[in-house]
Amino acid sequence: IYFDNNPTRVFYGGQLLSGRVVLKLFKEKTVRGIYVKIIGRAYCRWTTGTKNSKKTHIGEEYYLNNKTFFVGGES
Repeated sequence: IYFDNNPTRVFYGGQLLSGRVVLKLFKEKTVRGIYVKIIGRAYCRWTTGTKNSKKTHIGEEYYLNNKTFFVGGES
């Protein structure tokens, strides 16, 4: 997958994603489908407290979980 104007592949909420999907095959292949799955996730981890009393905090949130078929389908 080649994203337009985003070499770091880091995205922000509300940002438009655009790019190209390139599939190179060196011999004939039978497939039931071709899809792209996009998952948007935020993850944060930090530690509070002192050396003797540390607490680790973790946060995770999913914003997007989408599968788009270019060819074929689920079956």
